[in-house]
Formats: sequence, C-alpha cells, structure tokens
Amino acid sequence: MAQWGRQPFSKADFLFAERIGLEDLPEDSLIRTAYAFWRALAPEPSLPARSDFDATDVPRKIMPWVFLHEVVRNEDGTLDYRCKLMGTSTVAMIGFDPTGHLNTEYFTTPELSYLNESLDLTVNKAIPTFWKAGVPHARYETVAVWRGIFPLASDRKTVNMILGIGEPRRVPRDPK
Repeated sequence: MAQWGRQPFSKADFLFAERIGLEDLPEDSLIRTAYAFWRALAPEPSLPARSDFDATDVPRKIMPWVFLHEVVRNEDGTLDYRCKLMGTSTVAMIGFDPTGHLNTEYFTTPELSYLNESLDLTVNKAIPTFWKAGVPHARYETVAVWRGIFPLASDRKTVNMILGIGEPRRVPRDPK
C-alpha cells in the first residue's frame, strides 16, 4: 500500500500538458466510458449531482482510475480541491493516497498548476474537460496520462464536486 507523503514520479516536471477534445481520446479509452457514465446521470443541460450515483454504480473497469474531489472555495476567490475518493490504481501510480487532503497539501508546482488549472477550468465553465500530459516515470521513460474531468453540482448549476478519471498509457521510446 502506498504511504502518505510527497513521492514524485521520478522528475519534478511534466514533460508536456495540454487540453484536448473528447474526439482526441483513443477509441478504446476508459475516459470515453467515464464520460458516457457521467452524461447518463442527468439529462442535458443539467449537471449531474454527487447524489445521482454511488461508487457501486461506476463501471468496474474504470473504478480503479476514478477520483472524486470536493471544490473548496477560498475567501480570496481561489479554488482548491479536497480529495474524497482516489481509485487504487491511481494511488499506486502516484505513490500515495491523498484522500482527505487538499491538492495544495500534497502537490507542488508544476503538478499543482496543471492539476488545479484543469480543475478550475471545469468548475468555472461547468463543462467536462479532457487533458493529456506526459509524465516521467521510474520504470517507463514516459507515461501519457489522459484525463477526463466532469463537473457535479448539487443545485444542477454551481459545480461543487469533480468526478474525474486518469488513464495512463505507456509512451513508446523513440527508436534512434
């Protein structure tokens, strides 16, 4: 079991991070399954609420990669995120279990910037967003982490929770 504490992947910096569209995800991506699950929770244009599902409703193949964050609105207008649930495969990948802690307590720049900026965009626009990042990894040279971030709103409008999924895929080494 991973231990609490800052344990970086293997280097401090992401190699790249970019916002992408749903159409840019691989056809067999778990993110697409998560999106279909999220969209089925409430009819458009309403946002689903956390109360619309429980963890046992999440498709089994995506559950190990799912995360759930509470939106924390600071007095200065900034946002932070408290981890409420972190899938076991994500915990194993990042090397620690952040459940119960704020993003600002366990991630440092540039990880914090990438994570919070992507979550902030989802909260502020109240739409799902999709991302791809290249992450250094101790065993594999680079891992591409695809992410889907889905807004949840108790009142169906104001985002107060984030349902998300990260799916790593090994990036082949450049044959030289």
